[in-house]
Amino acid sequence: MLRFTLATLLALGALLPGRVASQDLPPNLITGNAPVSPGDQPDRRTVLGLADQALAAGLSSTASGFYAQLLADPKLGDKDRELAGLGLSAAYIERTRTAEAKATVKFLPKSARKSLREGLIALLENDTDGARAFSAELNIAALPPHEIAWGHALRWMVAGAESDNLTINLAQEAIARTSVSEEQRQRIEVLGYRAMIVAGKVEQRTVSALRDLAADAKGTPLAFDYARNLALALA
Repeated sequence: MLRFTLATLLALGALLPGRVASQDLPPNLITGNAPVSPGDQPDRRTVLGLADQALAAGLSSTASGFYAQLLADPKLGDKDRELAGLGLSAAYIERTRTAEAKATVKFLPKSARKSLREGLIALLENDTDGARAFSAELNIAALPPHEIAWGHALRWMVAGAESDNLTINLAQEAIARTSVSEEQRQRIEVLGYRAMIVAGKVEQRTVSALRDLAADAKGTPLAFDYARNLALALA
């Protein structure tokens, strides 16, 4: 439904960002609908809501365009600037654009949501020590409900990099319990495989699993993600 609503708005030319790139990687659900202060102008409120819907619907490139448009507005309030920055960094992480994600979170105020993103960025840069530090300091209970599964995912990925099977199993159970949707669970799985590939932990069983997942995902929004992971694993 989100995807249909967004597609309709874009087809009508409503609130198109100044520049929207093609979808590099179909996204996930790191960020949900963010609250908007009553004093905001309707156009900013609408753009922020549309950006959040795009990210939730799996359109990270489109979401990036809207968030960037908001952040370019000198009149945007501090709170909404933080929300847009969190959304933009989430979209960049989903597209594995780590340099842009790191630059976006750099100036955000310290929070559990920022630590989560910094930990995921560290994993995608194969910085296990950095990811472990962010994971250790992360207060998962301080995350909004739609990001709690991602907090457990960070711990799962760190445990995977360290071959800590007990923590892997506990984190996987927590992810299954706290995911807000099947799409979110699958997106976590996709990023987890990407982190595994970056760390060089590619075994034959990993390749076999990715072959099966890529085949099953054909014709779905996940197809490109799984196909790219498979190609990287085979490289």
